[in-house]
Amino acid sequence: MGTKSMILANLLLDTRDGDWGQEIATPNYKPYRVIRGTDFSAVRYGDFSGVPIRYISESSRERRTLQPNDIIIETAGGSHERPTGRTLLVTERLLTNESDKWFVEIVLPLTLIW
Repeated sequence: MGTKSMILANLLLDTRDGDWGQEIATPNYKPYRVIRGTDFSAVRYGDFSGVPIRYISESSRERRTLQPNDIIIETAGGSHERPTGRTLLVTERLLTNESDKWFVEIVLPLTLIW
């Protein structure tokens, strides 16, 4: 069985940019966890302690709330120790880890919906 090459764009159902939100509470903005590329390692194991809470508008939340099997790809930033292109698979287990919170990605990652 050989390896087959594919163009990533041909595998996508949808892509979404992120939203960093506001630092402080603002009218019509609600608190949500915002997963940054730097958080991928901890979040992968269910540790959300370092994931910041930011204030996001309802319209942004509707578009950016993560769903099971989403893949977040860090598409900007990065460093020698944390290269751009790192990924995080969003599992049902991750989403139910903190059932009282919605999860949205930060402005940097690109979410791929399979």
